Amino acid sequence: MNKNLILILALVSLSSVFGLEKTNSTKLQGSTTGRVTIYKDSYGFYVGGDFSYDYSANDRLGPYSYKMMLGLYTSNTLLSTRCINFDYYDCRYWDCNKRFQQYSVDYPYFSAIGRYAGADLYLDYAYWDLKADAFLAESCNSNYEYYGQFRSGILGMGTEGDAWNNFVYYPKFGIYLNKDLSGGKLLFDQDTSYYNSSFAVTTIYADNNWKVKLNGYIKVGYNNVPFTGKLVFDMHADAIGLPYATNTAILSYLETYSYVYCRWDTSYQPMCDYNGYISDLPDIVIVNGTNQIPIPPQVYVVDGYRKDYVSMITLNFKVIGSTYTKKNYVTNDYNDAIILDSRFMSYYYTVFDSTYSIPTITLYFANHNSMTGLQVLFLLIFVGIIIAVVCCVKAAKRRRPTTIVTNAVVAPVIYPNVVINQDHTQQFYSPPVQYTQQPYAYVQEPQHQQYQQYQQPGYPQQGYSYQQQ
Repeated sequence: MNKNLILILALVSLSSVFGLEKTNSTKLQGSTTGRVTIYKDSYGFYVGGDFSYDYSANDRLGPYSYKMMLGLYTSNTLLSTRCINFDYYDCRYWDCNKRFQQYSVDYPYFSAIGRYAGADLYLDYAYWDLKADAFLAESCNSNYEYYGQFRSGILGMGTEGDAWNNFVYYPKFGIYLNKDLSGGKLLFDQDTSYYNSSFAVTTIYADNNWKVKLNGYIKVGYNNVPFTGKLVFDMHADAIGLPYATNTAILSYLETYSYVYCRWDTSYQPMCDYNGYISDLPDIVIVNGTNQIPIPPQVYVVDGYRKDYVSMITLNFKVIGSTYTKKNYVTNDYNDAIILDSRFMSYYYTVFDSTYSIPTITLYFANHNSMTGLQVLFLLIFVGIIIAVVCCVKAAKRRRPTTIVTNAVVAPVIYPNVVINQDHTQQFYSPPVQYTQQPYAYVQEPQHQQYQQYQQPGYPQQGYSYQQQ
């Protein structure tokens, strides 16, 4: 094989090793592995869900796959016949056994009226498929701009009521998001390569919809902000959502403690004056009884992993409430909520576990720097290819003969057992080397030319040309 082609293949292998964390592919998976790919496009995160059983599903593109959001705050899987920007679910084509009675359901960013209906939906054929009824939204109300655009619905990952049966084995899963927020993994099986399993940051109790009841305070430096409400995890949120009074108090204490001055609009990711290093900013800690949930500056500052000295920062906060519009809007049920966003869920590997009577949420430090088993395999293959390339190049150099340039009329008889000493005297072994008289000779190597002039004692104007095999 051409060595240039081998090098190209080696570089491709290397890119696959260190590019596995990125998952921007538009292919959807009818997964069977317990490791569902979380994709990312310009409208946010999504997973692939099959609306009909795909008998060929084997981690490949299925013909019935659609882009679904993950609802980490609800047990109601939403499909839409008419709901803000969500794609239309066609009951004439897909399973749609509607119940008679209408209900109203509040999601964080819109309220929906509709009916429960039997529907097929497969997230992972071995771990999660929809056994509970889906909520088929027939009308929705929202002041949130463009929510649900180019998405076919929301997968309710809670365990309330019949939703517990959506989990084939047991209701437990983990969320891993890439450090650059380019995608991630939803894992139904355990893989400690994605997180530091030796240390759990905290374990908190939740309800069956993964909402955490809070009755404590938020610590900012030496100051505490009292808070009573609920904590919600939403990987689709674009910033950490805070009620107005809580947001105002946190910004005030950041100014007092770290001289962070936010002089412009503070309702959505405010730009603030700050002279220093981002790592010197304090953790903001949610304290709930004996549990502490740290929010480090790498999370609450946009571009928080910068190492250089800065003079201005953008805080990853936004005010939320039902009286606001666009990205600040939430429904009435979430007026008292703190909503943790994708940056938070990228910093931590989050395990949702309802195996036992009381659901829990456990935070681990996400492991963005280590390699998974698959990446280790690719790395070994890459190293093997590099070794093969080096060996092939060296072997080719050894086999290639040296070219002799001479003006001698008769070419010499060449033997490989000739040694030319540093003083230009010859030393050879039997059989002897035959040579002819010639005024000069030089050796042309494969990569360069080296000129040599030999003056042998007793043989004026004579030199030796030789070839080394």
